Amino acid sequence: MLHAGLGPYSVSIKIVEREIKELAKKVNDLCEEQPLQQVARCTKIINPNTEDAKYVINVKQIAKFVVGLGDKVSPTDIEEGMRVG
Repeated sequence: MLHAGLGPYSVSIKIVEREIKELAKKVNDLCEEQPLQQVARCTKIINPNTEDAKYVINVKQIAKFVVGLGDKVSPTDIEEGMRVG
């Protein structure tokens, strides 16, 4: 069905544009949820198998850091020499 002043694909284009906007919003929401991370290597575990365990990580050519675990990571998930984010 054609409407006055509309081309044959106008309605289809509007639908696709709306879907693109919705997908772009989902992508932006996910990007805000997960901050950009660096890949590093765990070089040492300090006080392993305790609640006070800390992890020495080396971000190549940047620096070394002593960090704790993220909320979604278990102490059994990390080993010395392992790549981490």
